Amino acid sequence: MFIIPCKFNEDMFPIFEETLDSIEKYRPDDKIVIVDSFSDDDSYLSKIEKRKNVIIFEEKNKDFPPGAFAKVLLKYQEEKFYCLIHDNTALKSSLENFIDNNHQFYSFFNGGIGNDISTIYGTSSIGIVNYDVISYADKMFEGTKYKSLRFGSCVPYHHCIVKNDLAKSLIDSKILYNISVEHKTQDNAWERIFGMIFEQEGYCAGEYCIDKNYGPTDNNVYFEKKCLNRS
Repeated sequence: MFIIPCKFNEDMFPIFEETLDSIEKYRPDDKIVIVDSFSDDDSYLSKIEKRKNVIIFEEKNKDFPPGAFAKVLLKYQEEKFYCLIHDNTALKSSLENFIDNNHQFYSFFNGGIGNDISTIYGTSSIGIVNYDVISYADKMFEGTKYKSLRFGSCVPYHHCIVKNDLAKSLIDSKILYNISVEHKTQDNAWERIFGMIFEQEGYCAGEYCIDKNYGPTDNNVYFEKKCLNRS
């Protein structure tokens, strides 16, 4: 199952259609769940819902990609895998080498190993300076088995594959019920929080990754992410 959060932009719609076309080409039997992010114009949903494998999630999502991920896992708990990507990422292969094995997690990009993930340094896109990821993660982890990590990996752009056993562990941990994302900087922080979670589940995003590069490159044979300034 593919999970695609979408904040509709008319200029971006052709790229979104390329994303859907690519999944239908390389993974023709997999469901594609579209989670609308309170788009000002959601008429695009009527255009894509006619596609064979597309499911329009019935609830709007305000919590950016992490919220879409949580909502879908909680509703569809028996899928073989869950692949979270953005609406501007197209497949260039079936990803079968990563989906059809016993490993429970893969980041699409290399998330690094042992990096400082405690703070988003500098000024964020909405003007927050040196955002404290640890304090935010502590709130997200309340009542769960997870702990904040100062050093570790991240999951760039949130792009990842999570298999069913790991999904069940996330559900049982209650972390999916805690997800609350108020602004874009917190959404960015979730790249690091995902890294903390999956590392504590035994999967470092710097080791279990599809592309060994941190970000998009021209030589990636598995997928292509476009429009990097838009999530």
